[in-house]
Amino acid sequence: MENVVFPLQISSIMSRLLTWHDAKRFRRVSKAVKRSFRIWNKRWNFNIFLNNLDVGMYIDALDSYKIWYKAKILSIQKLENKESIYLHFSGWGDQWDVKYKNIEILKKKIAPLHRYTYNWKHYITVGKKIEFLEKKEQNKIERLWHVGMITKINKEVSTIEIKPLYTNLIKEFTINIESDDICDMFTHVKLNNIAKNILEKNLHLCINYHNISIIKEIAHQYSIGKISGDEDELINQALLDI
Repeated sequence: MENVVFPLQISSIMSRLLTWHDAKRFRRVSKAVKRSFRIWNKRWNFNIFLNNLDVGMYIDALDSYKIWYKAKILSIQKLENKESIYLHFSGWGDQWDVKYKNIEILKKKIAPLHRYTYNWKHYITVGKKIEFLEKKEQNKIERLWHVGMITKINKEVSTIEIKPLYTNLIKEFTINIESDDICDMFTHVKLNNIAKNILEKNLHLCINYHNISIIKEIAHQYSIGKISGDEDELINQALLDI
């Protein structure tokens, strides 16, 4: 069993189970894929993972709303066989930083990086829409998230240029790819109910997080009238094109 290569559907199952926490969707998935998920879910040793953690490392962490995010370890404390980890969630303000205490809580709240999260930056391309942070300092720091489109990628210095969309901002922004000032679409800008229904209806087509991201974008554009036509055809064609 050690050399089993698990199907891509696993990431889709993860998103359904661990992001939306809907057991009904899990029951719809084939027995073979569910079996693969259960095997995959046992393939890592928590104690080994915990012992190898260090300050500055990135891991997956579950927030108070039961959504998995990439998180940075800010500090680790070991006192009388009790472990506590202080975390910062990527793409979120410091007010959301959290400390998880004792082993039993940690087992439910942390995991190796990209075990439950989607490495969306792997798919960054010119033309892709993302969220970016505009910081304003007027008596207090104001954090505003906007939607923008990537117009240029500079791999030598790991930066991207972003053109703001749906806003009165004019200038383009240059941001480091690894910065917390960019996020995948629909991290802060949420889907409306029409788009959510389209996404729910087409989840069975997804075999990985990238597919889900594509369907989210089409659902959003369709729901606000930016694109028209048969939504099923639009989604099927987009999935065929990747």
